[in-house]
Amino acid sequence: KIIKTYECKHLYTEYEGHSMYEVQINENDTSTIEYMINSSISSKEMNNNESAKCPKCNINSKYSTKTFFMEIPKFLIVLLKRYRYNRNIEQIVKENKEIESGTYDRKSHNFIIKVNDTHYRLMSTVLHKGPLPNQGHYISMIKKNEYYYQINDHKVEKIDNIKTSPMHKSGDSYILMYEKC
Repeated sequence: KIIKTYECKHLYTEYEGHSMYEVQINENDTSTIEYMINSSISSKEMNNNESAKCPKCNINSKYSTKTFFMEIPKFLIVLLKRYRYNRNIEQIVKENKEIESGTYDRKSHNFIIKVNDTHYRLMSTVLHKGPLPNQGHYISMIKKNEYYYQINDHKVEKIDNIKTSPMHKSGDSYILMYEKC
């Protein structure tokens, strides 16, 4: 991420060497993971109300950011930030907005997204059923060969209709793993 401040004209770079790419869920965003990732990897002018301290001169300033991948990863692991602190009710709340994990390709039986110019196929999803990150139940859904499976504790079930399953679109999807096509 490259950050440019306005008043002091300093330019600095933040390197985030995470193995997981975090995406904030916003009520106004289109509900596809492809749109959310691509819109977060872009240049942004911050709102008039937003400012930050420049790490070089400590002046509070308006700023702009440019986020990009330095290297296109073979595996793209996405963490959907579904939980936020609501100041009005003074507690953490879950964003239950349904997010579509990709476009289904009948030929390959994959859910595909395009990030910049790179295509990825969905390999697995972790769903979280519950109101808080430390309360509830986690369920995994994976693709193995041409079939999809749901893993719920010790129970493994083959998914018959993947297009209507939570792997395709869910308000509980939490972590999604994609592989470069």
